[in-house]
Amino acid sequence: MRREEIKVTLWGDSARKVDIETIENLPPPVLMVMTSLKVKKKPSNTNHTCIFINPEIPQAEPYKIEFSKATDNIKKLPTPYKQLTAAEVKKVDKTTVRKLNKLNPKEYKNQLVYCKAFISRFSTHDGWWYEGCPQCYKQLTVKKNSDLQVCLDHSVQIPLPCYRVHATIEDPNSEATIKLRGKPAEQLFGITCRDLIDRYPYAPQETLPQEILQTKGQIHIFQIQINEANGFIVKGIFPSTKNQPSASTPAHPMYDKKRSVDKGRRQLFATTPDKKART
Repeated sequence: MRREEIKVTLWGDSARKVDIETIENLPPPVLMVMTSLKVKKKPSNTNHTCIFINPEIPQAEPYKIEFSKATDNIKKLPTPYKQLTAAEVKKVDKTTVRKLNKLNPKEYKNQLVYCKAFISRFSTHDGWWYEGCPQCYKQLTVKKNSDLQVCLDHSVQIPLPCYRVHATIEDPNSEATIKLRGKPAEQLFGITCRDLIDRYPYAPQETLPQEILQTKGQIHIFQIQINEANGFIVKGIFPSTKNQPSASTPAHPMYDKKRSVDKGRRQLFATTPDKKART
């Protein structure tokens, strides 16, 4: 009501559920109510965010009266690059994993490429999360002669757990290693990194939670940015039109070969029933 501006960032499913065309066709003012936002320098949605357009609640009336002026029409801000909808992703040209490996990073550094593949395995050689700066998400370093953790750009910070998961994706002819970070990783695993660590506070870095492991075999369309130093960085994940494979049905014959190996491994973070007490 004070006409102060604040920018809110919506990610993943929450962003895709916002029907921009319908909102633009509604007579002003259009009131949007959002719940469960993550409050920081720029608020963003969480996995539990709900969005309501013009809700029928008493509190909405004062806002409608205040923002009914001609100058209050909806304004669209420019985006840094073209954001594709799920329907547009289905039509976009997709590369194979073999071709993905052959792309020149210098030629594609400012482009996003799309690759349809399934996740076959994960690597834990440097853990699946790191302690990052809550402002820029860069990895924190320990200050010399102290236990304080600092960011090179933002001084001393309280660490924020951030995903850094290395995964191997495959299609029928080849495989490649991708890096899952930030919102795409949260979208894929269905939980924030902080919440997952809170769920398993004593889990070692080398042990992958079941929330991550259960995505093995799933087919997705990966939106990838090619980085000369860091390899293939996933910037977005879209569902495939094919049915997701179940635990009993391999996604691909190549995945089936690995099942005999995986069966012998201990299922991490899985709960087992307590043994019956002796009588």
